[in-house]
Amino acid sequence: MSSSSDRKTLARYRPEVSGPWQSRHAYHLLERAGFGGTADDVRLLAEHGMDASVDFLLRAPSEELLRQPDWASSWGELRGQAYSGLSEEEKRERRRTRDGHMRDVQRDWIQRMIQGPQPFIEKLALFFHSHFAVSADKVRDPLMFHEHLTLFRRQGMGDFRELTQAVCRDPAMVIFLDSASNVKGRPNENFARELMELYTLGEGQGYTEQDVQEAARALTGWRVQHFASDFVPSRHDAGMKQLLGTRGKLGMSDVVDAIFSRPEAARFIAVKLFEFYVFQHPSEALQEELARSFAQLKYQVRDYLKLLFSSELFYSKQAYRSQIKSPVQLVISTYRKLRLHPEPPLDSARVAMRLMGQHLLYPPDVDGWKEGEVWVNTNALMMRYHWLHFLSTGEVPAGLRSVVKGDKPESYIDLAPFRVTGKEQDAQGALRRAAFCLFGRPLDDAATLRLSRYLTRGSNNARVLFDLSKSTSEERFRGILYLMMSSPDYQRC
Repeated sequence: MSSSSDRKTLARYRPEVSGPWQSRHAYHLLERAGFGGTADDVRLLAEHGMDASVDFLLRAPSEELLRQPDWASSWGELRGQAYSGLSEEEKRERRRTRDGHMRDVQRDWIQRMIQGPQPFIEKLALFFHSHFAVSADKVRDPLMFHEHLTLFRRQGMGDFRELTQAVCRDPAMVIFLDSASNVKGRPNENFARELMELYTLGEGQGYTEQDVQEAARALTGWRVQHFASDFVPSRHDAGMKQLLGTRGKLGMSDVVDAIFSRPEAARFIAVKLFEFYVFQHPSEALQEELARSFAQLKYQVRDYLKLLFSSELFYSKQAYRSQIKSPVQLVISTYRKLRLHPEPPLDSARVAMRLMGQHLLYPPDVDGWKEGEVWVNTNALMMRYHWLHFLSTGEVPAGLRSVVKGDKPESYIDLAPFRVTGKEQDAQGALRRAAFCLFGRPLDDAATLRLSRYLTRGSNNARVLFDLSKSTSEERFRGILYLMMSSPDYQRC
């Protein structure tokens, strides 16, 4: 794509040029900015238009999103009690409680994604959870991890520089990247290197080894005390430092300011956000345009995403259905589209995501999760099919048997939204509703004809009445829903 076309397509979407903003645009916005929605959600956004829809999704986080979990108070008291002096059984019980609350953090997040009023905030928190990757393998306090995620909900849409400052002081990050061992006279370069390489500038972009060494000195003095970050002046190297063109008795804030004085900072995060929400591998010319736009917007994430979600490029053929759904995107969007009932146990969703390759709170390394083809290797793809079959039939795949117990329905998919009223239920009408729900667009005529024949013909090719209140029609229609969800098209968004 040429630089001139890049600049044109990053411009605002214009209905008078590109056509009216319709249901397919609303579907695409819901899917990319959040985790999709029902057919009614799509229609509502289509009626309200692009500007109102984008503003609605990008509204500030509500107090409900920032609330403490129900178990926070009791765990806060328990974790503050001395560990020494406990019996071995008491220690095991403390660990069981801790691990149970860590699963509570996962379940709470999944519930927020599925039923919460602001899925965009949760999608952005997911982005930052991968970008500033911290793992519960090392940060083992559930309340601390909950507060780490709440930081992204509270500040994620604001100034990215201020968010970076906050993450540097966040106790979860202090623990994860060993900042407590970074002290005067013995600087630990671990955090300084990841801060530049993975969080702000990009590997080898705009900094030298000396900059890393000097940043490590400037970042000395931080530790976690009583589950909160704490700066200890006696542990800080107060001497003169020079990094990224800045000289002085630098501390943490000075390091972040120096980093964001570099043009590479705007480019790095602008391109990463673009690839997460729009499409991968933008051209060099487009990357420059994105960097300039983000810098001009003073690193305000909300304003930058509003620019993207209102652009011609976001609704272009190059962006539309170009992303392979991550496990979280697949699982959560399926819940949201189909309004599953009775609701499958949240632990089944949690375990399914893990088996597909995305274990919430446990990113694979400091670089977070990769996107794209990595999500559809042989094992992960088979688990996707197993989980979708579980939703369609109620049959539990081997990997979920430990968490799905008790009586199970024949299917979690309520067929009521697909029923077409009239003297005779219309198979093609039901198929149209299913396609709009799952894909945001109709099936092609040939596919609709083949599937409607399957629904209205018996084994001897005799015509049968299609009626979703009858077991035969219901079983066949559920099979078609499973086939639709197992298709390559449904694995994309």
